[in-house]
Order: sequence, then C-alpha cells, then structure tokens
Amino acid sequence: MSISRVSLLCLLLTACGGGPSEPGDTGAGGPVARDASTLIWVVVEDLGSAYLAPYGYEGGETPHLDGLAEEGVLFTDHVTACTGINGSLASLLTGRYAQEHGVGSLTHRGQHALADSQTSLARVLDEAGWQTLATVSKPQLAASIAGLDQGFEQWLGPGLHEGEPRGAGQVVLGAGPELRQALAADEPLFALVYLSDTANLKGTAGAAAVPFLEPYLGPFRATQPLVAAALDRVREDPAGGAADLEKALRRGRGTPAHTALQQAKYDAAVSEVDAALGELLGWIEDAGRLDRATVVLTASRGPRLQPSGPGAPAFSPELVRTPLLIRFPGGRPQARISSLVRSIDLAPSLAESLGLDWSATSGRSWLPLLEGSADPTTALAFCESAGFDRRAVFDEQFSVEENRVAGTVIYRRSGTRVLDQELEGEDAARVAGLRRALSQHRQPAQVVMENGGADVEVRWAFTEGFAGPAAVDSAEGSRSARVSGLSGKAHLGTGDFRLTAEASRRELPLRLQVMWGEGPVPGLMVGTRPLSASLLPRLPEKGSAPWPRGEDGSWLAADALLEQQGGTWWKLHVGTKPEQEGQEVTALVALYPPPALDEVLSFSAGQELDVSHPPGREDIVLIRGHAPCVLQLEKKPSQDFGLAVQIGGRTLAVDQIRLRDKFFGSSHGIDLYLPDWVAGETDALLDPVQDLPLPRNTLRLTRRGPNIPAADRRPLSAEQRTFVRHLGGAE
Repeated sequence: MSISRVSLLCLLLTACGGGPSEPGDTGAGGPVARDASTLIWVVVEDLGSAYLAPYGYEGGETPHLDGLAEEGVLFTDHVTACTGINGSLASLLTGRYAQEHGVGSLTHRGQHALADSQTSLARVLDEAGWQTLATVSKPQLAASIAGLDQGFEQWLGPGLHEGEPRGAGQVVLGAGPELRQALAADEPLFALVYLSDTANLKGTAGAAAVPFLEPYLGPFRATQPLVAAALDRVREDPAGGAADLEKALRRGRGTPAHTALQQAKYDAAVSEVDAALGELLGWIEDAGRLDRATVVLTASRGPRLQPSGPGAPAFSPELVRTPLLIRFPGGRPQARISSLVRSIDLAPSLAESLGLDWSATSGRSWLPLLEGSADPTTALAFCESAGFDRRAVFDEQFSVEENRVAGTVIYRRSGTRVLDQELEGEDAARVAGLRRALSQHRQPAQVVMENGGADVEVRWAFTEGFAGPAAVDSAEGSRSARVSGLSGKAHLGTGDFRLTAEASRRELPLRLQVMWGEGPVPGLMVGTRPLSASLLPRLPEKGSAPWPRGEDGSWLAADALLEQQGGTWWKLHVGTKPEQEGQEVTALVALYPPPALDEVLSFSAGQELDVSHPPGREDIVLIRGHAPCVLQLEKKPSQDFGLAVQIGGRTLAVDQIRLRDKFFGSSHGIDLYLPDWVAGETDALLDPVQDLPLPRNTLRLTRRGPNIPAADRRPLSAEQRTFVRHLGGAE
C-alpha cells in the first residue's frame, strides 16, 4: 500500500468515524446458542477498529481475525468505558463504569485495584462451576496490583521485575500448558487473554514489521536517501536496517515518513495479535470444543497513532470506538450491528448467552438487539479518563465532553467540533439531552461543611485537578460560592448553612481553612467524631504570633514543638512539661503538599517510639510512645508539616504547639489538611450524618460522592510504588 493511500484512508476514517468501505448493517442475526462450554475472551490494548480489515481497512494481514468476523457478529459502534487500561478492563469484566468499580490510575493511592465488593464475570462463572484462567501481557496487571484476578483460579503474567510487557506469542504460548490442560478437561472453561503488542510502538521495528516497511516507506526513497539506504539494508540485515530507519526518522515525529513507519509497526503488531489468535483457535479445535465455543475479541481502548491537533476531542473516535467481534457456537448467528453498544454491556450479554442470571451490572444485554427483539430505546455511552476527572457522553450522532475550561464541548461522532449556534431542531434537543445525561452521570467528590449557626469564613484549595462548583444552602435558598482554579471561598453566617464544594477528581487532597475571628470558638466534628479525637493533620498558619518568652528570655514551655535542626531536618518534641511525663503520646505527621506516590517522609527515632507509615502512605508517619518523646523528620523547604498531636488522649490545639519561634496557629481559626486517604483517619469523613442533629455553634465536616470505603482499599507496597513510578503516567 502506498503512503498516499494510507493518508487517504486516515482522512476517510476521520471524516466518517468508521471504515471507508464498511459493508451495510445486516440487522438482527438470529438466535444465540445458550449451551457454550468454552468462552475465550481476547482483549487487546490500543487496538483500533479503523485498522482492521473487517471494518474496511485495506492494509495488514489478519486471516484469523478476518475469519472470526466472517463466522460471527461484528459491532461497528462499540464504545469503551474508560481510557485507562486497568479501568477499562475492570469495566469489561464487571459491566460497571469506572467511577462505580473504583479502578483508576495506579498513581491514585488505594484506588487502583478492583475491590472484593465488586463482582466480575469471572466470579460469576467460577461460582457456576467453570474453570477460570487468565494470561496477561503487562506487569501492571499483576494480581497484587490490579485486583482483576477476582474469580480466576489462575492469573498468569509477568512479575514486576520483568518491567517490559510480553508479546502476544509469549502470552499465549507461555500459558499453553495450562490452557491446553484446561481445554482437555470436562469442565466448562473461561479464559481471558490480554495482549498489548499494539500499545508498544516506541522500540525499533521487529522482524514482524519487515514485510510492511517497503510498502509503507518505499515512496520516500526518492526524497530521503537515509530511508532508502535503510530499506536496502533491511533486505540483508533486517535488525540493522530497522535500527537505521529509527535513527533516520526519530526527529521527524508527525511527518509523513515517520507516520508511515509507525503504521508499518502497528500493522506488524496487529499481525502478531492475529497469529496468537490463530494459535488459540487451533487449540480449541484440537480439543474438539469449537462447536460449543464463544470467542470474543475486543480492545481496552483504541490507539492514538496521530498527534492530536488543536480543538481535537480528548475522547477521540479513534480512542474510544473499539472493535468487538464475537463468534458464537457453530459460527451462528452472523451479523453486522451498527447500533451503539457499550463495553459495560459485554459481560452481561455473555452471561446471558451462557444461561447465567447476573443482574449486578450497570450494562444491559444486547442479545435482544442481536436476536431481533430489542428495546427501541437507544442507550447512551459514557467514557471516563483514568483519573476520573474528565468524561464524555455519546449517542449515535454526537458526543459531549466535559471541559473544565470551556464547560461542555460538542463534537460529531466523527470528531468534528460543533458550536451551539450551529444546532437547531432535533439536533439541538439531542445535544441538550446529552448535556443533562452527562451532568447526571457525574458523581464528583464533595466536601461538606455545616456550620450550626457559627459565623465563619471558609477557604479551600485542592492540590491538583480543578475545583468544581460550590454552593451554600440554607432554609432561604441556595447561592453559588466563589471558585477560581484550584480554590474557593464562602462565608457562612449565623444561620444554619451547608457549604458543598466539588473536586474534579474524587478524594483529592484538600486544604481547608476555617476562620471565626474574635467570636466564640466553635466545636468541630469530623463526621460523628469530635476533631479533638481526630488525627487529621493541622497546617501551620502563616504570620502567626511570636511564641512568648519568660523574664530570662527563654521560651515558655510548649506542649509540643517543631524546630529546624539544620538543612532539611527538623526535631519534633512532644510532652515537654514535667506534668506530662509518662502520658501516652500519639501523633501524625504528613508532608504538605502531598508528594509523588513513592516519596518518603524520612524519620529517625529511638527504640522507645513506635513510628510507622500508614498502609500505602510513605509521606505520612504515625508516632506512638510516652512523653517526653523526640524524633527527627526531614522535609523540603517547599513543603510544610501537617501535624496532629495527642497527649493523654487529648488532641492539642494549634496554639499549644510551637513552630520555631511562633505559634503553630491561632485560636481564631484552623487550617486543616484532608489527605485523599489515610486508613483509620479519613474514614470518619464518610460517616453517615444526614439525620443527626448538629449542636449550635458546631461545625461538621464530611465527604460525599463515590468514595472508596477503607475495607475496599488495597495499598501499594514500597516495591509496587517504585514500579509504578518507573511506569510514568501509569493508568
């Protein structure tokens, strides 16, 4: 194929949102057999339907995938639920959206693993007596990290020490003994195969790419001598010639020649996936199971082979529209379905096709659509980012994206931007419905402050993401609070008011300042717990008053003090007064702003102290001992210590702590740090308080939204955090 033809194909795909010569929709396919005893589910990372022959692509070599499409059902408008691979795979297995099952980016503390409270298709099949086996390509899908092994008797994949993903051949052949043994058994079998060849185009073109290099890069021989020389070398020395091509084009990202090289490598990767699929199909046939087998091929997300231009959608057609091909037992029915279906619909559809009753999903079976008895109501599809901070909604004609700068942005499904003034009639009504649906689908994290009649000024600031809308509600009505960028502020008067502030991501770390001036000091509650019994860290108040000195010029005694020892090291001394000697001390120290996932709050303490990091929080230490106690702590100049200290079960007020030569804070307000999660401390923010009365002159702080309960958390170990850091922007 010449590069001009490739370019033309890409333009056609962009213009129409699908293959340039897709056959028409064949409609309903007929009854689906409910007696399959084998389910093989292949999920490929970054596999685009626009680059597969059954969808109209004219390049590549995929005979087994083509045969699967010819003997089964092909969906032309299948939308993934999440652009993060862990979250997307979790949605495929559970039939639930990412914000429901909670599997987000690996960089989100405690929010990266599928909780036991969720139910995956593997668990449903395991409980129904099926053998369950999975083989995956990437270390980040390790059972200890992703939690996606729920319900699988065997979860095979690379360990963290391997670092690099395995190729399709390694994934399938490496699990060959286990797969073939399971196929030979009498029990029904569910096997999940996750491949990522198409997501790894950064390295030098491998042997599989050699047949594709000349067709794609040949047109550049006349204008680029280095490309011509490299292609000539490929004939004699494939590895050396491929390396020369990479050197010649590495500085030309986005140029036609570099694009052609990437396309050659991509087609080669797809051919590797196809060869692995062929191996699987051969084993199924050898075991005599093909006539009662369901074989599924889909993707966790589509590719991004081309750089995004200005104004392009974040949830582009290439990224969110993923292939879905299913061969049912006996190769029947055969159909091509153009109706919009969602990745969360796949698991419940497969469960129904296997005769299983499974209603604990947000998806719905599309078997009635396939068999000609579908509900005429068109489903909407939602897609979220791995960080849960961006989302979009799709129908069959339009998509609407949430954008923190521009509000909501409208696109046609082809990816073309649409302005509101360009819409009229049915289109305007359709887009208005999509906007409403997107607003209803959002489940943002919310921080709620009730004031119980206390006259207070409240300021808040998130450390990343964006501050969402905020409102102050009372018996008289609701008013918007001022929000700008990461922060906001509001005044709560002497009536009963409730401030609700939103984050763009759930459970974002938050700084909350509450000031009450010279008036009575209000009581503070964290959920149902008094703040005086909480170890939520307090932050130092800038410009606080000097600590008093005695007549001899020495400092007056403090219940606790923080002093700089030189450089980046500080001393925390708790229980300095004689009457406090022997009393029980509990303290929590946190770095603020919260650092990178694997940054450690270093400390040095004597053996008389029990000092530890809470699960998954190397940036926080918990201290237990008896007064007086001393330990050394290290921080950067750009960071503050968040601090909460209890002596004899009583939490010290900020004006009882000396920071260098000043008070840690004043009695006229408090500056709190709400970490995204600390086991045993932030749990109280989730206490149900809706029907609990609030005493007068009392503030109550809670969190609402799709928060993950402590029991569902899976903190990363130190080794896992180091692994995630090396992954970079881990999803």
